[in-house]
Amino acid sequence: MEGNKPAHMIVTGKGKNHIPRFALIEVANGVRYANKSEFVFEAILKFLKDKKFIEIDFEENDLIKASEIALALNTTVYDALYHAMAIRLNHTFYTLDAKYYARTKQLGNIVLLGQ
Repeated sequence: MEGNKPAHMIVTGKGKNHIPRFALIEVANGVRYANKSEFVFEAILKFLKDKKFIEIDFEENDLIKASEIALALNTTVYDALYHAMAIRLNHTFYTLDAKYYARTKQLGNIVLLGQ
């Protein structure tokens, strides 16, 4: 991870890392399906919680923007909501989803990790 600066920044918690309040729930769900070990599940969630992300709520306009993105670019509202929040805050949305990135990179405020 050291060579991938955005990922390293997120993992180490350096800088101001904003995360939508509901994101930890989505991560928990993803970890649950990717790994059947209760110990690993709990360890990953504790690690994320300990990183002291600044949790933020989405605004009504974020949901409207997310719906517009999802409909125009054939994506999920879930992913588009993260992106809409990043655009509003002039932050960067870091994603591992290459398909989402390919469809929406022209909107800006997005970085594809792991490539």
